[in-house]
Amino acid sequence: GKSPLHLIIKRRCLKMIETLIDKGFDLENEVCSYPLFHYFVYIHYVSGVELLLRKGVDLNCKDKRGKSPLHIAIRRLHIDITQMLLNKGAIVDIKNWED
Repeated sequence: GKSPLHLIIKRRCLKMIETLIDKGFDLENEVCSYPLFHYFVYIHYVSGVELLLRKGVDLNCKDKRGKSPLHIAIRRLHIDITQMLLNKGAIVDIKNWED
């Protein structure tokens, strides 16, 4: 089954996600095997990515495969998120386990 968090994300309930974060939700918590930030990038949830950046998430954090959100945005051809991450200072030459 899906957790309440999955349903909130699937329905893109940004206000509820923000409330969870404000109440201390662990941003490193995984959703579908991705940290929350990586998952938002993966599903192209632009408002969610913007929210996490406002909340101070590490934009160069790596998942268990060594991928940063920028790696995922580029691989999935999410140009808008790629540009957003670059504008916020994402490290361009960050290495993952494939490099």
